[in-house]
Amino acid sequence: MFEVPASIISMMDNKGKEGHKQATQAVITSLYENLGFEILVKPLSKDLLKSYEVLLKDCDPRTREFGEYLLEQSYSELM
Repeated sequence: MFEVPASIISMMDNKGKEGHKQATQAVITSLYENLGFEILVKPLSKDLLKSYEVLLKDCDPRTREFGEYLLEQSYSELM
């Protein structure tokens, strides 16, 4: 059994994304010679409320109300 550690890569980090893709491809290619394997994805637990509180602190006071609205809508859709 192999476990690949979770990694969080920014959407803007093209070099990081490519590196992760290449590492994943190398692992899957090395497993392929066994001609039978399963890939399971474990859910990543994330405290959204805590993350959203941090984001809200970065809101400009002039647009805080709008920021709260957007974060509430996003949280509702995700949950």
